This record gives sequence, C-alpha cells and structure tokens, in this order.
Amino acid sequence: MRAKEQNPTQQFGASDTPFTGKGPLGLVRPRLMHAHITHDLSVIYHVSGRDPTTISIHGIFSHADLGTSRPPNIRRQKTSAQQFQTDIDRNRFA
Repeated sequence: MRAKEQNPTQQFGASDTPFTGKGPLGLVRPRLMHAHITHDLSVIYHVSGRDPTTISIHGIFSHADLGTSRPPNIRRQKTSAQQFQTDIDRNRFA
C-alpha cells in the first residue's frame, strides 16, 4: 500500500496488472487491477482520480472466487464483475 500511495500508477511487482481482454473482469470500468499476494490469492483494486488519486480495494480473492482458475468459470467471472461494478457505482469497498 505504501508503494501505491507514493505512486499509484507504478506497477508493484510483475503480477500487478489490469484484467485485460474481453472477459467479464476485463470489461469492468474503471479498469480493475490485481496483484498476486500468493500463488492463489490476489488483491483486487482500482485507481481513480488525479490529485488526489484514490485507490479503492475490493478485497482479496482466490482464483476460484473470481472464476479465473483452470478451467475458467465464466459464470463466476460474470458474477464477480457485476459485483465489482456495483461496488464502484455505489462507492462501496472492502
């Protein structure tokens, strides 16, 4: 969190990336970011605003929670994406 507070747009480690592609999680706006904490757990967040910049943390989730495990669970991804978008729209975060 300290690194993100100092420079919210700078990548923190190789796994700090946006969800990309045309999958449900890649289509959430503003763009969802995720950074691995362990092999299976990721913190999901988004960055908004500018001067001040706000980092909104949605929570810590496993691949199974998000539907991104192998094989992918698109239904679970859609459910997760809808919940994240609802939280963003209502300004509710973990």
